[in-house]
Amino acid sequence: MQKKFERNEKILDSEENIIAIIVDTNLTNYEKEFHTDHEQSFQLGTFNLPKGEELERHIHLENKRIISNTCETLIILDGTMTVDIYDMNKNFICTKNLSKGNLILFFEGGHKFKIEKTCKFIEVKQGPYIEGLDKEKF
Repeated sequence: MQKKFERNEKILDSEENIIAIIVDTNLTNYEKEFHTDHEQSFQLGTFNLPKGEELERHIHLENKRIISNTCETLIILDGTMTVDIYDMNKNFICTKNLSKGNLILFFEGGHKFKIEKTCKFIEVKQGPYIEGLDKEKF
């Protein structure tokens, strides 16, 4: 049986590259916590703010960025799924079970999802997405 991951867990390949980050939002009790480094191509933060708290009004300025891969995030709203995680060479790394309140952010590598219990989730990824060019099935 797979051990339950802690508040967050980084999945690394054999060269210590971050393939994915899993966060259990049920355990994120810090007011503001970023689970990614500032230089990563996709940023992930969780917030647990008290009533009346305000985030200052702001806009995000236009900045040209070069992004060579597609990051993808799944947020599990209900149900359970099993995720097989692979490195960029399609080598199996591990299997993780995700359930309500979990999220996973993929930076690179491959993945496979198997729905274990009817599962409602949100997927967020960078665009534009080009069918046939952005995904290779293996």
